[in-house]
Amino acid sequence: MKAQFQRSLVLSAALVGLLLTGPVAHATGIQCERAASEIEKAICADPVLLKLDQALGAQYDLAVATDPQVQARQINWLQNTLGQCQDKQCLVMAYKNQIEALGGNWEQIKQNVMASAGSDQQQKQAPSQVQPQAAAAPSRYEEENRKYELIQQRNQQEQLQREAQQKKDNNKYILIGLVVLVLAAVGWHLLIRNRCPHCKSTKYRRVSAEETDRWRGTKQVASGNGKNKTRTVQTTYVTMRFAYQCNACQGEWEKEREEEKGGGSWLGRLLAGY
Repeated sequence: MKAQFQRSLVLSAALVGLLLTGPVAHATGIQCERAASEIEKAICADPVLLKLDQALGAQYDLAVATDPQVQARQINWLQNTLGQCQDKQCLVMAYKNQIEALGGNWEQIKQNVMASAGSDQQQKQAPSQVQPQAAAAPSRYEEENRKYELIQQRNQQEQLQREAQQKKDNNKYILIGLVVLVLAAVGWHLLIRNRCPHCKSTKYRRVSAEETDRWRGTKQVASGNGKNKTRTVQTTYVTMRFAYQCNACQGEWEKEREEEKGGGSWLGRLLAGY
């Protein structure tokens, strides 16, 4: 049983983390039909611990009705006291201290718990002739736990919806970007791309390149200074005359282009149609 309690500490800590990060922090009671962690199963399997948990739930309902701060203290107790126990004796003392902290009469509650647990044990050992009674109405303690579970489910559904919408938006932006690239490529091919003026073929070769003019100018370049992102520097510009010959019709033509000496940027050549 000690090993079970050690493994359950991680689960208890995760439960408390959910309580503290949810929209509203709630103290939780153990509902054995939905017990998931090892510590919950261990308490549900022990009649005394289960009765103590139920007694604590009833005492909590009385205390929180007059002092809303009880809720935060209950969560702190769950994390720092109950979640640290590794055996039954520690759990009993944890329930004792919390029941007294909530204003309960421990001695009276202990007597009632022991008597009730013993009676339940006897009923399990001997066949009962009493007809089953209808389930008691859920206490405020259980109602708060159920409300918290519903809130968590709604938050998870909203998160999934947000993620799905974000995925749709991302796909839409990617599609728009691809369409823009295709349109830009078509426009460049039809309107800007260099082609033979005689037969409109785009298959040609450059025959010669001649510099016809040169001058000094300035340009903006990136700066390493954090205050100024760019700076102005001097450079040399030239006018180049290019001669081309079409591979299809053997026609010849010339074009002039101004560029920085040493070759312009790839973007400049692209915009010029070369």
